[in-house]
Amino acid sequence: MSRTKSQPLEISFENSACPLCQRLISEPGLMSDHHLVPRCRGGKDTETICEDCHRQIHAMYSNRQLEDLCSVEALLADPMFAKYLVWIANRPFGVTAKARRTRGTRKRGRGG
Repeated sequence: MSRTKSQPLEISFENSACPLCQRLISEPGLMSDHHLVPRCRGGKDTETICEDCHRQIHAMYSNRQLEDLCSVEALLADPMFAKYLVWIANRPFGVTAKARRTRGTRKRGRGG
């Protein structure tokens, strides 16, 4: 569900699933808006995904890398993220995954 910032978030959380891990969402607090292109790189469009996937995306990729992974399809096709999706798919939301930074990806100042 892509949307721009000006569009209100209208989601029925009953029987909704994260577009990445496909886990069913039961309450709004488990969801987060992910900027497909980082805001510091001029991105405006967002995708509503679960908090676990959102946290993992930002742990694995720099903002420069996320410019290339600017769609749900691109993230799903990425082998590094696909490995995470296999792992998280059968875990309930109550079990929080600790997002770990990928080797070679280090936290940098604003704009990554």
